[in-house]
Amino acid sequence: MSKIKKIIQNIITSGITGEYNSEAVRKAIIINLFSFVGVSFMLIFGFKEIEADKILLATVLFMLAALMITSVLYLRLTKDYVISGNIALYILFILMIFLIASGTGMDKILWCYTFPLASYFVLGKKQGGLSNLVFIIIAIFLLYFPLEFMSIYPNDVKVRFIASYIAVTLLAHVFEMVREKTFEAFIEADRNKTYYLTQTLQQKEEILAQSEQLEFSNKELEKLSIVASKTNNAVIIMDKNGRFEWVNDGFVRLYGFSINQLIKENRNNIIDSNSSPKVKSILYECIENKQSCSYESQTITNTGKKVWIQTTVTPIFGNNNEIIKLVAIDTNIGKLKQAQEEIQQQHEEITAQKDALEQQHQEILVQKVTLELQNGQILKQKNILERHHSNINSSLLYAQTIQQAILPQNLYIKELFNFFLIYKAKDIVSGDFYWMTVLPKKDEYTEKTFIAVVDCTGHGVPGAFMSMIGNSLLNQIVNEKKTVKPNKILKTMDIGINYALNQDSTDNSDGMDICFCVLEKVDNEKTRVIFAGAKRPLFYNIKGTDKISIIKGDRKSIGGYKGRQPIDFTNHEIILNKGDRLYLTTDGYIDQNNPERKRFGTRRFVKLLESILAEPLDIQKAILTNELKKYQDNSDQRDDITVFAFEI
Repeated sequence: MSKIKKIIQNIITSGITGEYNSEAVRKAIIINLFSFVGVSFMLIFGFKEIEADKILLATVLFMLAALMITSVLYLRLTKDYVISGNIALYILFILMIFLIASGTGMDKILWCYTFPLASYFVLGKKQGGLSNLVFIIIAIFLLYFPLEFMSIYPNDVKVRFIASYIAVTLLAHVFEMVREKTFEAFIEADRNKTYYLTQTLQQKEEILAQSEQLEFSNKELEKLSIVASKTNNAVIIMDKNGRFEWVNDGFVRLYGFSINQLIKENRNNIIDSNSSPKVKSILYECIENKQSCSYESQTITNTGKKVWIQTTVTPIFGNNNEIIKLVAIDTNIGKLKQAQEEIQQQHEEITAQKDALEQQHQEILVQKVTLELQNGQILKQKNILERHHSNINSSLLYAQTIQQAILPQNLYIKELFNFFLIYKAKDIVSGDFYWMTVLPKKDEYTEKTFIAVVDCTGHGVPGAFMSMIGNSLLNQIVNEKKTVKPNKILKTMDIGINYALNQDSTDNSDGMDICFCVLEKVDNEKTRVIFAGAKRPLFYNIKGTDKISIIKGDRKSIGGYKGRQPIDFTNHEIILNKGDRLYLTTDGYIDQNNPERKRFGTRRFVKLLESILAEPLDIQKAILTNELKKYQDNSDQRDDITVFAFEI
């Protein structure tokens, strides 16, 4: 049926390609339609004239029919609807004059009503109106001043014809005005659509550039994180008002306090936690003058040990030269102070004991006051926690926006496949991601489509960071380096992850599992699929069967092991036909548990797929989603979930 439809479409449009609402296609259809009607009338009336022994008139009609057929052929060969339309209208004009001249009643001149529609549709508002004005003048002349060979029309026929013809012409004129306005509005809407699409593509490029900058910044932050975590100095990051936001492991080792304990004890502000007026003055001066400052102070650790600390506070500025963060580095100078104290110890022993007793007394008083104020402080801490929670959620939502931006857009995938996608993050951001790209045909290489579904170690923020690294590596390996074999791509990713996370020299064991496919056309019906997997299988179905076939991936992950050699992965090749379907998944769907802590499982997943193979992909997605929801019931989502299915 589709071939017949294409043949009919090709005939009525004279081979002009484009949408039906385009001017060229519309004019071609109208010209062919009225040409067919005109030729039919000319042939019918020509044969009638032969029966009436009017050979000359019949010959003229047949010649006009031949000219109209010639104009249709000219339109098909040249696609020039302007010249062809004018020829067809002039011939139709002559035919209408003939109908008036050869009739005596409404039997023939009734067909003249087709001329206003044809002239306006083909010639437009101005030329169509002019041609109808000329025609009605000639028609009135012939009706009221007939030629010798013409019969005389009854008066009522004349009046009815002229009035109705003018009415039809006016209707055609109004219709053409409305059509022109509608078409202009359509063109303007199409222009706006093109503009917004251009803007969207530009924004996409900007987001990609920002993504690359973010990746670079993340690598630098990772280096700084390693330094901050391994140093013996205490590093504290604060907001512009001196409230603690983050401390390193050196801080915990030095003081014995974690950030949570500081917040709980309401000691999470560098100014409030220092009782020395001199220190407070230095800190206020640092913030006010936007300059680094250093001071020495003695503090007590969580174990009660006194330590002398040298603190250096450095402000961090934003784009508007305003302080956005404060960074403090505390260094233990106890040994230096101990040497100084030993010199004065004998002279100050009694005073020191007194001071110690007074200090203990002060601490007891402070603790007493602290206990009395705890009820109010709990409410204050609750507000602080809620504010921090809101800020963290805002940051995560922004991170989700960035992560969504690097994923293939549904419109892009729809251009390539009939597909469905189930993508559910356990947290706001996901450790799963899916990836797709197309390398066009070049030299001896055919066009190839690359599809991957990837499960990174962890979920939430750590998993999202890993997904950014994985996405970047895939773009570098395939789009930039033009590596096309799946096993080589996975091996290169394994090396890249190991290098990016310094896994040869650190205890980092993060990695990712991946299901990776490369598709290339064999012919119009067949497609070659090359699959390689790292701890992930490929599920597929041959059209017309009720079975799901499984190709297992290698039992090795990408990255995650210290000191091992790069892994060699295995390619698996299958030939699929049009209508066959592939299913790429992470382990999130299969590992989801019910309230009894029992996994959904691969066997149940395959059985479910086999039970819905006859359904379209969008129905399959709805069934898979509903079945998972029913199985999960009120238990928490265990992991990020990704199921990507498409049809060859």
